[in-house]
Amino acid sequence: MPYQSKAEREAASYITWTEILAHLRRVEQWDESEARRQIGNAITNGVLFARWADERKNVFKSPGPIQLPVDKPPRGAQYWQECKVDCENPDAVMEPPPYARGLVSRRTAARLDKKRRFRKPMFRRDQVLQLWP
Repeated sequence: MPYQSKAEREAASYITWTEILAHLRRVEQWDESEARRQIGNAITNGVLFARWADERKNVFKSPGPIQLPVDKPPRGAQYWQECKVDCENPDAVMEPPPYARGLVSRRTAARLDKKRRFRKPMFRRDQVLQLWP
């Protein structure tokens, strides 16, 4: 058996957006809309863990006056049902807006939306296989 580095082992323990959708279509015979709904519900209920492949690590070890926002994918089911997929990389989805829609002006929303980017969510393989064997 060839040696696997820690990074390779960790990468193998996660699956991508397209892989989880394909798995649910194959195993459960769901269309994409239902698969997205089920994924969103599992994340909302805390039984499926998601993280960004390029997540920002918190460099501050102790609590202090400077706190970076948590860099985790949203837990709301609606986001996963409606997220826009990158046409060039189907594993990447548009990150959520960094504001509450009703609390900012259209001009501010448009400016902030320009900074949004496509990011690759990763899901724990063991949790996916436990939920949908």
